Amino acid sequence: MLEILLFTLLIALAIFAIFALLPDDRARGFAALRREEYARAFSILKPYADRRQDASAQAAIGLLYHTGRGVDPDARTALRYYEQAYEGGIDRLAAMIGKMYLQGEGARIDEKRALEWLMKAARREHPEAMRLLGDAYSDANGTLQDFVQAHRWYNLAAAAGDKVAKTRLKRLSEQMTPEQIKSAQALAKPEAARSAPEAAAKRPE
Repeated sequence: MLEILLFTLLIALAIFAIFALLPDDRARGFAALRREEYARAFSILKPYADRRQDASAQAAIGLLYHTGRGVDPDARTALRYYEQAYEGGIDRLAAMIGKMYLQGEGARIDEKRALEWLMKAARREHPEAMRLLGDAYSDANGTLQDFVQAHRWYNLAAAAGDKVAKTRLKRLSEQMTPEQIKSAQALAKPEAARSAPEAAAKRPE
């Protein structure tokens, strides 16, 4: 919950900074969001989000639905607005969308789709997304088990400051050969992450 609250605050401040000088109601909507007047922000910004005029308005409305501020919580609707906002250019939403598909929040659990979204976020060096990719490869969740790839993503996530990834990297290394670790380390470079291929699909059981 704390992560969502912090994410909400960051988005609110960012979009208010961008749109503070808009000549229409959006500036008032973002100002209300910054003041935590959530119901007012929702009523002002939702028409802009629904007309798909503004990706930032879509992100804001998604966050309000997700956290239940100014409107009844509705994860399915939040997910829809997040995806629209991503299409409109709010790239940082990819990790949130991936986690929702991974956890079955707002949609049925869909590991394959979750990995697609997490990969988008990992290519932008999002620490948690990289760690979740490490989990997927380590545990064969939605993809083939691959310790080299798991080590690579845990390594990248740990380098970006994810403490959980650091612990899992150490544990995974104990199960790998020196050759596997060497291969993984060669892949663990930010520039390699930005061009990483899609995860291989897990074979039906």
